[in-house]
Amino acid sequence: MNAKNYTLSLLGRRAYTERMLRDKLTSKKYPKNEIERVLALCKKYNYINDYDYGKNLILSRDRTSPRGRYALVQELRSKGVEEKVITCIFQDEIFATRSEVALAGAVIRQKLPRYATIKKHIARQKCYSLLARRGFDPEIIRSAINENFRQS
Repeated sequence: MNAKNYTLSLLGRRAYTERMLRDKLTSKKYPKNEIERVLALCKKYNYINDYDYGKNLILSRDRTSPRGRYALVQELRSKGVEEKVITCIFQDEIFATRSEVALAGAVIRQKLPRYATIKKHIARQKCYSLLARRGFDPEIIRSAINENFRQS
């Protein structure tokens, strides 16, 4: 299978960043000039677009497993999205209005039933640790915890 067919086969299954595709093609030992030609072709026809990939990744994470900005930025970097693209993504209107406090609160509300039988201060610690692992800013974590534990 040549590089173009392999790439189109991959893109037919799911989205990839440019770096992810380059790494896959390199691991299959395709010549560097053929890899660059195929990637240029994919960019030309908008088959790969790191900006769209990043937006879709964040929207997906917000639906399935909410994460803070730190974790999202780190995940995008690990997938090869450039810093300037990441900055543009977070300046987009969709994400400029994204409330991390609300997302953190949703995560806490999801976990609160599990913590009903333990002491309140331990439940708060567990929520803080969970949100910190998910990349939320400490101030956002404190706000979300105070808001949700005041209600419970």
